[in-house]
Amino acid sequence: MSQKYQVSNSNKLDAQLDRIFELKPNDLHLPFLTNIYKLLTSPLKSLPIVFIIPISLGTAVAMYLFFGPIVVQLVSLLQHGF
Repeated sequence: MSQKYQVSNSNKLDAQLDRIFELKPNDLHLPFLTNIYKLLTSPLKSLPIVFIIPISLGTAVAMYLFFGPIVVQLVSLLQHGF
């Protein structure tokens, strides 16, 4: 009897997994754009932190170098919630 119960749970799990894999891959309807999208997002799916942290730090440093103390004042203003 317990074996029958496990089989039904296994079938339910298999059905749920099949539903997950029914999702179609992203398609931008232009093959050129779809290929660029896949090329740019594939590294983000495997190791997002390796790319996000350097980009965000680089952006913050670049903004500070270009705009100087105005960025610090803006961030202080935003932290106080206007």
